[in-house]
Amino acid sequence: MTCTADHSSIQDLMASLPTSQGGIGRHKCAACAFEAGYSNGLVGNAISPDTAIAALPDGQAGAQRHKCAKSAYLKGFDIGSAVANSLVQYSGYNTGSAILKFRKNEKPLLAIFPIDSSFIVGVFQGTLSQYDMIVKYWKYDPIKNTWGYPKQPKHIHWVVDIMIKQEFSARIIKKFIQSMIREWDNGIIKHLSSPAERISFLDPKRVYRHLYIELQKYNPLPTRGEYPMSFLILIAELLMTQERTNYAKAFMFRNLLERFGKNDFYGIISTATHNGK
Repeated sequence: MTCTADHSSIQDLMASLPTSQGGIGRHKCAACAFEAGYSNGLVGNAISPDTAIAALPDGQAGAQRHKCAKSAYLKGFDIGSAVANSLVQYSGYNTGSAILKFRKNEKPLLAIFPIDSSFIVGVFQGTLSQYDMIVKYWKYDPIKNTWGYPKQPKHIHWVVDIMIKQEFSARIIKKFIQSMIREWDNGIIKHLSSPAERISFLDPKRVYRHLYIELQKYNPLPTRGEYPMSFLILIAELLMTQERTNYAKAFMFRNLLERFGKNDFYGIISTATHNGK
């Protein structure tokens, strides 16, 4: 039996895996192996990779056919385990284990995503449209030993941090920008038009899975600047989706990304500043 599933969302990850044409994984679908590993990692089911791979369908034709199924399974298991750990943290923050400050007359909180010990991203109900989202984040103050009030990430802050990282990790940041452009152009960044679509988009299982798969592309992760890459990836996805939700034919963030590709730094700053957020 040959795999017929759509694995387009993990194509970049598959491309990074080693090739292998031997053992139990010979001709097995590496993408299905990744999904099996991910599912088992998510629930802590540490079964033998060979046992899991043996039941998988054959790979689809193309370059992916000879990718190492065992490596794919183990990568999936690692990401599933990481997502499971983040969901535990997510649950803790949603049940009030962290004392987060809120401003008066704050709009309803739709979702919250702990990033690390210093940053928590929140998504609030917006006002520009029915499914508008306002993206904010909390930053931990180690001196006061407390979390500050939530504030909106400005496009210019996102841009400056990317530019700092680009100075030291040009190849990785170029890959990141190209990946964001593909997400925009290929319809991965979508206009949200129903409660079900927004709930699905903000589902922490989806968010953290996407985040950890994206992080696999950028090694070694750039460490310069203010924000971790996980924060920048999530903020970019949220801001792009916010923009497209309010106007399906939006182009501001797309233009911003394209100017990065052209090293048009004055244009980058102008676009980010003009947005005013």
